Parts: sequence; structure tokens; C-alpha cells
Amino acid sequence: VAGGLNAVSSFGDIDLEGGSANRVEARTSSGTVTLRDLSVKEAVTGTSEFGDIVCLRVAAKDLTLNTSSGSIEYNGPLGAGRTMLTTGFGDIRIVLTGEPAFHLDLQTDFGGIQSEIAVTVEGSMTGMHWTGTVGNPESDMPGLEARTSSGDIELDKG
Repeated sequence: VAGGLNAVSSFGDIDLEGGSANRVEARTSSGTVTLRDLSVKEAVTGTSEFGDIVCLRVAAKDLTLNTSSGSIEYNGPLGAGRTMLTTGFGDIRIVLTGEPAFHLDLQTDFGGIQSEIAVTVEGSMTGMHWTGTVGNPESDMPGLEARTSSGDIELDKG
């Protein structure tokens, strides 16, 4: 797609697979958003009010995935910008490919955080809030933020 791609549904799933674009937005009020095998120059946004979000092998500078009630699964590389994953009620599972180096801020209000990737924590680490870095710390590293009000956050290496 030469410019941007906008996919919108009121009551239904959105499934985008393969291709490239400058930007991608997928939004549904009630349903699952699935983004797979996309190459995006700028930003990807996936939003569902009531449904899960699945994002597999999506390359983008910035990535924002947000659901009010549902889980988020992200599997792929981090972009050079900001990755923000937010759910009100649901788990977040992040599987990173390659040799990631990034700043992170992970928080859950009612749940736990676990990582199979070594994390250097800044400040005090609690079971519900981690801030720090993965890999060699540099000021211009990408950022990963994940927030859930009620659910677990899992950070794995792919």
C-alpha cells in the first residue's frame, strides 16, 4: 500500500496479513485484531475495545496495541521507536526476536511480571512494576512499555 492502511470494524474481527505500507491502523469495537507479517515504515496501531490483539512478525518504527478487555500477544522485533502495549483486563505476552536492546517499563496492578530475558533494573524492582534496560544501555535505544490493570506480563526471547 503506497500510503496508509485503515481497517475499521464495529462488531467483527480484523485480520491483516502480509504486505507493506507507510502506516497501518486496525480498529474494532468488539473483536480480535490480528496483524501478521507486515513491514511498516512508520507506525502501527491496533485497537479493540472488547477483544484480543495478536501481532506476529510486524516490523514498524512505532507500535501501539491497546484493548480495554482482552489479551495482547506480540511476537517479533522491536522497532527503532516506541512500542506501547496496554490492556485494562488481560495478560500481555511479548516474545522478542533477534538480539534486542531497549529501555523497558512494565507494570501490572493485579498480576505478576516474569522474564526469560536478562533485565537490568533501575531503582527498586517490585513484582508489579519493572523499569530498566535489556542489552547494552544507550540513550537512543527503543522503548518498550507494557501496562495491564488486571493480568500478567511475560517477556520471552524468540
